[in-house]
Amino acid sequence: MINEIKKQRLVFNIGLFVLFLVISIVYVYPFMRTGKIYAAGDFMFQINRIHELTQDFAHGVFIPRISSYSMNQVGSGINFFYPWISIIPFALLNLIIKNPVNSYYVGLILENLITLLIAYYSYNHYSQSKKAATLFSLFYFFATYRLYLMTSQFVLAESLAYMFIPLAFLGFYEVVWGKENEWILLSLGMTFLIYSHMLTSALVALIFVLLLIILFKTINNRKRRLIALCKAAGTCLLLTSIFLIPFFEQTLSNKTTASWTGLTLISTPGQMLDNSLKLEPVQTIGLILVIGIIIGLLYFSKLSGVGKTAFVTGVVVTILTTSVFPWKLFESTPINNLQFPYRFLGIASFLLCIPLTELVLTFIQKKLNRQMFIICFTLLCTLLIGITYYGERGIIKQRLSLPELSTQLTPKHYLPSYTYGGFIITAKSYDNMLHFYQHNGATDYYPQTASAAKYWPKTLSIIEHIAYVNGRAVKFKNMTLSRPNELIFDVSGIANQSKIDLPVLYYHNDQVFNGRNQPIPYSISKRGTITVKKNSTLRKVKVKYVSSFVDKLSVMITCISWVILLIYLIIQFRRKQNVEN
Repeated sequence: MINEIKKQRLVFNIGLFVLFLVISIVYVYPFMRTGKIYAAGDFMFQINRIHELTQDFAHGVFIPRISSYSMNQVGSGINFFYPWISIIPFALLNLIIKNPVNSYYVGLILENLITLLIAYYSYNHYSQSKKAATLFSLFYFFATYRLYLMTSQFVLAESLAYMFIPLAFLGFYEVVWGKENEWILLSLGMTFLIYSHMLTSALVALIFVLLLIILFKTINNRKRRLIALCKAAGTCLLLTSIFLIPFFEQTLSNKTTASWTGLTLISTPGQMLDNSLKLEPVQTIGLILVIGIIIGLLYFSKLSGVGKTAFVTGVVVTILTTSVFPWKLFESTPINNLQFPYRFLGIASFLLCIPLTELVLTFIQKKLNRQMFIICFTLLCTLLIGITYYGERGIIKQRLSLPELSTQLTPKHYLPSYTYGGFIITAKSYDNMLHFYQHNGATDYYPQTASAAKYWPKTLSIIEHIAYVNGRAVKFKNMTLSRPNELIFDVSGIANQSKIDLPVLYYHNDQVFNGRNQPIPYSISKRGTITVKKNSTLRKVKVKYVSSFVDKLSVMITCISWVILLIYLIIQFRRKQNVEN
C-alpha cells in the first residue's frame, strides 16, 4: 500500500514537472523561434552584467569585483551594489551554448521552470492541496507584471526576485502564524531575494514589518516566534555575507552616486484598469487579477482568514502603486530611491493570486466532477497561455520595425538614444552592444566626482577611454587589456616623468602595480580615476582589485554557513523519512 502511494506520488510529480517544463518553453517560444531579441529597457545593462560574469568564469575567477570586460571596461564597481549570484546560471549557459541569443532564452526557460516549481511548493506546503498549488502556480506565473519584467523591459534582476517571493511569504507565514520551527523557509526566501534584487528584498521586508504591526494581536506564542524570526534573520545575514559585507564596505569607503532617483511612471487607477483590459504587458496587475479583485469583493466572506488578509493587503498595495497615494510628498526623501512605485506590483500580484486561487478552487470543486475539473483546468491553462501569447505578439509587432544593432556602438552611433531604448539583437549582432554603453545603469555607482548627472563631460571621457597625459587627452582604448578584476594599460609609448590620468575608476581595495607586479604610487584625480607618474622602467600599469580581509571573510562565512545549513537539512530530511517509514 505504501509503495503504491509512493508510486502515485512519483507519477504525479513527474507529470507536474513535465507540464511545468512545457509551459516554461511555450512562454518563451514566440520570441525564441525568431532568433532575435527585441531589446528595450534594462536589456543592455543585464547583458553587460552577465558578460562580465561569463568572462570571469571562463578565466577561472568565480567572484566578480570590478568590471573589466563590461560596463565600458573602466573598472566599474557595479558588482558591489547589484547582486550577481542569481545571474550565475545565465553566465554558465553562455559558456555552454555558443549562440548567445539561444543561451539567453534557455536561461529564461530555466527561470520560468523554477518560478513554477517554487510557487507550487510554497502553496502546496501552506494549503496541503495539490490542486490549489497547481492553480496558484499558474496564476502567479502568468501574471501580467511578470510578463512585463521578463519580455517587455528585460528587468532581469527583479524578475529573478519574483521567483522567490512565494517562498519568503511562506516562511514568514510559518514563523508568525504556523510552525515557527520552519524558520529556515523564511531565511532561504529572503536570502534568494537578496541574491537577486536588493530593492525587492527591502519591499518584501517592509510588507512583513507592516503585517507584523497590524496583525500583532493575532500572533500567539510571541516569544518563541520572535526567537524564530531572529534565527531566520541571522541565518539570512550569514548566507548573504558574500554580497552584503562587500556592499557595506564599499558603501562606507567610497563616495559614489547611486542609480538615478525619483518617483515616476505612476499610473492613475483608470490607466491601470485600462491597460489591464487591453491585455498589454505594462506596469499593471493584468486582466486575470482584476477579475480576481471583482470576485473577491463579491465573495469576500467565503475566503479563509489568510485569503482575506492577502486580498485586502493585495488591493491596498495595488492602490499604493497608483496616483491615489501622494507620492509627490516623498520626492525629496530617501523613498525616491524606489524610482518606480509600480515595483510593488510583484508583491501585489502574489497576494492577489491567493484569494483568487481559493475562490476558483472552491467553485470548481463543489460544482464539477473529476472529468469536468480536468476540462476546466485545461481551459484555464489555455486562457492564461492565450492572454500571454497575445501580449508577447504585441511586443514583437510593435518592435518589428526597430533597427538591428548591426554595428558596434559609439558615442555618435548609439541606437538606444534615438529609438527610445529599443533595438533588435541577433546572434551576429549580440557582441556589438558590449563595446560602448551609456544607457540605463551604465554609470550607476560611479564616484561622485564622475557623476553622469553632474559632470557628464568627465563621465564621457572615462567611458570613451580617454586618458590625460600632462593634461592632454589621449585615447587609451587600444592600450587596454582586460583580465578578471584587473585592467592593464600599456604606457610604454608615453614620455618619462609624464603624469597619466588613466580612464579607470577608483574603488576601495583597488591597487596599482607595474608590469612586474610591484606596487607603484598613485593618486586619485578630480574625475575619480587613478593617476600615476611615468618613469623609465614603467611599461605597463596594472589596476587590480585586491580582496581585503573583509572580502575573504565574507566568502568564508557564506560558504561555511551553506555547508552547515545543508548538513542540517539532510539530517532533518532523513529524520522525516524515518518517521514516515
